[in-house]
Amino acid sequence: MTPVASPAYGDWLRVARRHLTSPLRSPQALNRLLSVGAHLPGDCQGALEVHLGAGGAVDLSVRVEEPEQASRLAEQPLPAHLCRFLSRWSEAGGPFSSIPCVWLELDLDRPVQGLPIPSVCTRLPREADLDWIVESLLPALHGGPLSEAQSRLVRRCHGEIPEGSCLLYVFSLLSRPGSPVRMEIFGLDPAGALAYLHRVAPQAAPPLAEIAPVFEGIERPHLSFDIGAEILPRVGLEGSFPRQREPRWSELFARLVARGLCTPAERDAILAWPGYDTFWTAAADWPLELAGMGGFCVRNLSHVKVVAQPGRPPEAKVYLLVSYRAAASSPARRSVLST
Repeated sequence: MTPVASPAYGDWLRVARRHLTSPLRSPQALNRLLSVGAHLPGDCQGALEVHLGAGGAVDLSVRVEEPEQASRLAEQPLPAHLCRFLSRWSEAGGPFSSIPCVWLELDLDRPVQGLPIPSVCTRLPREADLDWIVESLLPALHGGPLSEAQSRLVRRCHGEIPEGSCLLYVFSLLSRPGSPVRMEIFGLDPAGALAYLHRVAPQAAPPLAEIAPVFEGIERPHLSFDIGAEILPRVGLEGSFPRQREPRWSELFARLVARGLCTPAERDAILAWPGYDTFWTAAADWPLELAGMGGFCVRNLSHVKVVAQPGRPPEAKVYLLVSYRAAASSPARRSVLST
């Protein structure tokens, strides 16, 4: 039986593109998003990683939550070890089946054909065993064992995480120079993040201290850093708020603008992003033959991240979500309207 065609993720990016206005993306960035999105499952949630003040550069990440999504991606021309991992993750009762979701992060800073080699990130299950992370999960993501230095440093950094915080995500960054791995810790406010860095990577603490005031009052804080032969001094601090429409988003972007990390035009376009489209509001771009007339193309504001490193100015990014929700998912629609 011939499989029934379904929308690709690029179809929903096409629906949402009129809201991704020119302060946030260049024409080249939009073309790359649509080209890469054509190879990704349309039922995935995606995040547009907008580099603020960078001339409209945008990268793309997709969240894989269902075995069927993983199986379809495993058929793409991705690195063999990543296809194996996606296949094994999708196996019920397999060694990685406890992982809640996987993110594939695609850098689009240059012309691409097909899918570029992604960085891959997994959200860890509750109380994940450290030996399993170091000896099984990260090697599967990375395509081979970690170096002795990486294993040692991951264990050391994990041991320094204070009570009340946790290692939430681990990454394999094969597309980056040196192929580092990344740790992302949840629950450290700016002061806690600085105290943590003073213990594990003191060279990274002064640049982070410079940007910490931007995140005053932030909720859901994350601290991320990369590990190669050593802990790299480039660190990221991010945060968000649980509701889409509340004054603290505007206050956060006002601080970014005051620091020169975001332009007023970018701020205005970002704050206007949350909402949704239907066939009736975006008929010209809606994939009618593949999706029918029902459902919602939902746009949400995810979080803001600022990256700091010694000797370079900080960089700010905002993550804008795009996803399709079937008509039966009306609570998703109500949440967008009420927040």
